[in-house]
Amino acid sequence: MAKIQQPTGKVYPDQKTIQNKTVGNSLKRQNEASCANVSRKTAKKAVFGDVEDDIKLRQVTTIESTATLLKRGRGKYITVALAFKLIDASKLSDKSELRTAYWRTVRCCQELTEFTSGKISSKYCKNRWCMVCMRIKTAQMINKYHPWIKKHSGNIYMLTLSRPTVDAYSLKKEIEIRNRACRKMQKKIQLRRRRKGLPKMEGIRKLECTVRPGGMYHPHYHIVIVGREDTEEYRREWVKEFPECNPEVQKIVKCTPGSEMELFKYFTKIITDRKGDKPINANALDVIFNAVKGKRVYQSIGFKLPKAIEESEEITEEDYAVASWIWDKTDWITVSEVVDMDTAEVLTVERKLTGYKPCDKFRELVENGIYVDKNFKRNPKSLVKQIKKVTEGEQEAKDLDKTLEQW
Repeated sequence: MAKIQQPTGKVYPDQKTIQNKTVGNSLKRQNEASCANVSRKTAKKAVFGDVEDDIKLRQVTTIESTATLLKRGRGKYITVALAFKLIDASKLSDKSELRTAYWRTVRCCQELTEFTSGKISSKYCKNRWCMVCMRIKTAQMINKYHPWIKKHSGNIYMLTLSRPTVDAYSLKKEIEIRNRACRKMQKKIQLRRRRKGLPKMEGIRKLECTVRPGGMYHPHYHIVIVGREDTEEYRREWVKEFPECNPEVQKIVKCTPGSEMELFKYFTKIITDRKGDKPINANALDVIFNAVKGKRVYQSIGFKLPKAIEESEEITEEDYAVASWIWDKTDWITVSEVVDMDTAEVLTVERKLTGYKPCDKFRELVENGIYVDKNFKRNPKSLVKQIKKVTEGEQEAKDLDKTLEQW
């Protein structure tokens, strides 16, 4: 029986394996030509433990990071489907400005490059609707704010601030009004504390937005603040600024150790049901992402964090590309050529990186659970027509009353 040299995860020049000319050899030549000044950003991942000190940030993803790559594959699988639906939704509206960004998400993490050291590198879109990039961003935010949370642990309170829901036409303006109100309130509180000789109020403000029935949207804030008194003062200022809001809905909850990390989970819920039974409206998500374009989701209050130093690794002659993994529906694959040691025949072998296979329920959600409503209305023209009809009817009734009085 013919002996075939089996492909491995790492392919070195001294092996009798012929690299795919369009993949391996071309990447090798490119890296050897620019190895002196090329740097790459590596994916990051937060590892949670039972104790706060166990929170770490992995700087490098390697070919052996099976769990990380498996989660990345799952996120890539649903993100591609969502991005195509968002593109279709953006075509139905003249106000959508994110079509190019949606296409960039389709190409996000499309190709993974494997180096001789086992490290994995790729290009990312860094968009809020990308599951892959948001997982990395969440890890970065936790790593950034964890020292502050650890410092004030045990004396942190979570404040939820909201107002009545708004329609798609008013969402962007409503978020701007609320952001201005928050800045105004924070200045008033800080000035008041400075006059009393007290230290600054410290906290972290996060903006979230969810979709409500009837084409309505619910922008709201989750704010963690040090001290119960400062938290209650912030709530009082919010109620003064917006008297129409219900004071009982503006809740204050003391954070237990570890619960503060819930602040960094998501900006808007893509999958609103844990069971995955509820469909995902791409039109509504397109409205939300356009409304928050260029706006900060996280904002520190009363303190500044030191700027993080990004580490960049140079590609040396000892660490060059040996394989390229291309995304194909549910997983990254690579095609290599191996040599039959007996017949010297060149055989083509296709390998999968993670072996990820979505379950039937998740596959059904991705393939059929994300929809685009072709009759979706951003501008409340229908409401305006209804108001005009009511107004015209009231005017006719008033004219009739005047005529009856004259008679």
